Amino acid sequence: TLQASHAGDANHNAVASAIYTITVVHATPVVTEWPTLAAVTYGATLEQALTLVGGEASVDGEFAIIEEIESATVPNAGTYVYNVAFPPEATEKYNTVSGTVALTVNKADQVLTWDFADQTLTAGSTLTLNATATCGDVTYTLSDNDGVVTLDGTTLTAHKVGTVTLQASHAGDANHNAVASA
Repeated sequence: TLQASHAGDANHNAVASAIYTITVVHATPVVTEWPTLAAVTYGATLEQALTLVGGEASVDGEFAIIEEIESATVPNAGTYVYNVAFPPEATEKYNTVSGTVALTVNKADQVLTWDFADQTLTAGSTLTLNATATCGDVTYTLSDNDGVVTLDGTTLTAHKVGTVTLQASHAGDANHNAVASA
């Protein structure tokens, strides 16, 4: 509270006091660059993914994600937004400011394996196909067939002499990229 008054002098009367209130508030720091989160691949835990990189403000302090996060959680592929706070070190002088950062979780590559190498069959024999992919059942495709074999689900039946090319593939899912065998 500030009070102003004048007692007067030989030429002037006294002036009644005037009272002014001055309120001093916290300053708000300027964030010149919000931190970022590096993109991760599906399979990474939030503990691995939520490491803030960079960030700059006009005063000393540290950026932090403010949501409570289960660190062992593995997020699905996609983009997620997290709230970030910047509490300055000099809390008696400055306000905390907040913003957001985005986390991109990319799809993971799959691994597709066959349970056998190139095969030689005799006419009338069958072969059960058993290729596996990281995230589920595979689809089989024949090329250069010309009636040499037939494919019924996972059973390949040889009919005549010739060579065919068989490929296994998986279209991918929400968290995995498509994959095809050689």
